[in-house]
Amino acid sequence: MNIYEAVEELTKAGVSESIRTLTIRKWIKEGKITSSDNNGYSVDKQTTKLLQNSLRDEKNEIIKKLQTKIKLQEQYIEG
Repeated sequence: MNIYEAVEELTKAGVSESIRTLTIRKWIKEGKITSSDNNGYSVDKQTTKLLQNSLRDEKNEIIKKLQTKIKLQEQYIEG
């Protein structure tokens, strides 16, 4: 994953621009994002996997909340 894909994934996850910037800067300082002459910047595999797991968990959480909301609305309509 390159830095642009990481930013895109953070954006899709609903992370604000200021938090995205801070996150990317932190990853650069921690060495999780590295620079290469050919490809620009790239994100290490561990950070990529962490980001993917985090996004998956967030999506699952949103799905659960929506399912609960739908169930409550159905109960309200029936009642």
